[in-house]
Amino acid sequence: MVNKKVAIVLGVLAPYWIEPFRRLQQRGWIIQVFVAHTSEQSREYDAETYGDLPFSVKRNAGWSWDLRRLGLRTESIDFQVGLFADLLKYRPDVILCNQLSVRALISLAYGKVASVPVIPWMAVSSHTERRNGRFRETYRKHLLSVSPCVCTNGTDAKEYLIGRLGLRPDKAISTPYCVDVIKSRARVKSAKLSGAALRRSLNLRANVLLYVGQVIPRKGVELFLENVCTISVDVLSTLSIVVIGGQLDEKLKLRLEKQGLHLINIGFVQPRNLAEYYGMADAFVFPTLEDEWGVVINEATAAGLPVLGSQFSGAVTDLVHNGENGYVFDPTNKAEVMRTIERFLRLSPAEKEAFGNRSFVLGQRFDVEHTVANLEFAFRKSLEGRHGIGQDRNVTDGSDGGMLTGP
Repeated sequence: MVNKKVAIVLGVLAPYWIEPFRRLQQRGWIIQVFVAHTSEQSREYDAETYGDLPFSVKRNAGWSWDLRRLGLRTESIDFQVGLFADLLKYRPDVILCNQLSVRALISLAYGKVASVPVIPWMAVSSHTERRNGRFRETYRKHLLSVSPCVCTNGTDAKEYLIGRLGLRPDKAISTPYCVDVIKSRARVKSAKLSGAALRRSLNLRANVLLYVGQVIPRKGVELFLENVCTISVDVLSTLSIVVIGGQLDEKLKLRLEKQGLHLINIGFVQPRNLAEYYGMADAFVFPTLEDEWGVVINEATAAGLPVLGSQFSGAVTDLVHNGENGYVFDPTNKAEVMRTIERFLRLSPAEKEAFGNRSFVLGQRFDVEHTVANLEFAFRKSLEGRHGIGQDRNVTDGSDGGMLTGP
């Protein structure tokens, strides 16, 4: 029985973190989540998506400053001014803090006063961080250097933190975005019949590509669709693209359809209702221009779909092996987009099935259990010598599906 209090400090509790935190709670860690926002502002998750949480969630007093008005990449800065007082009241044994923002400074200040270890949770990629200035890099280097360990979201993030910010390799612990692979696979399988019926009702063509996610410039969806329309008419006539998660510009949609693209645009769908859409698709496409991860890649591989993924996604680095379970492409390169789609469409049914099976295998390496085990390892590592709690020396990396010896 661990019986140690963990404060997890986030901007918002996304639905895909519910299961990992639930399992940590079940294993004896007392979880309290502190958030700046009660829900994601750009998504319409309903109450059923969150359900009855087995851990506590508290919104800190504070405000947000929208930086998009200044033309900056970061959407906002959250000033969780009530966080320090809430931590004083909760008195955690360890703090896991997402990113190195204002909330991290508050967490570190509390950690200094209360002698509590603070673990930065760095969900980044080399591409998302490419525009960081010298001050921001220097600030991050210092904070990482004084941290007991650092949780990262995948191989690309780990390499960036070690190579660019000087993080000691033994401090980096991989805790990627994750899904329950077995349950996700079962849901898709049980939805196969309804997925096939849905495919017929939408009058989809022979080859169906699925995109799930926000329809915003950063995701590259509209650029991708425009590039797809440059494919030969013969190839385009066999293709349907289903976009779920947001509304495309109506004028653009009409123009693309006039060019011969069969496009189905569906608005936001609750996560529990996505299975039949994954079940009806032939492949998943993720053309993002910038993403530190992309949990929809986990969902697609769990569903056993081949993936056509952008090289600018952290998840693609780990979950898409070029020529094995899909293809990696540069979404800003029109010719490469064309070649990638044509290459996939030339695959035989047996080859597509093999790609899908390989996706499922790769996806299992980033199952929720891997992330939970590594979070536990990070907690134990940070507490070692402080509370008499030892480390479990087995920490799962996920990159090769095996077990790594902890540092």
